Amino acid sequence: MIDNKNVERKKSRMYSRQQLIDGWNQDILDNGTIMIVGVGALSLL
Repeated sequence: MIDNKNVERKKSRMYSRQQLIDGWNQDILDNGTIMIVGVGALSLL
C-alpha cells in the first residue's frame, strides 16, 4: 500500500523551487497535454 503522506512529501520536494514563483500552478502542468508539430525533419537525423 502506498503511503499518501510520503507521496505528497516527495512531490512537494520535487516542486519546491516552483513554489517560490508567484502564480505557479503545478497542477495545471501535471494535468496538461502538449502537441509537437512539424518534427518531420527530425526523422532525417
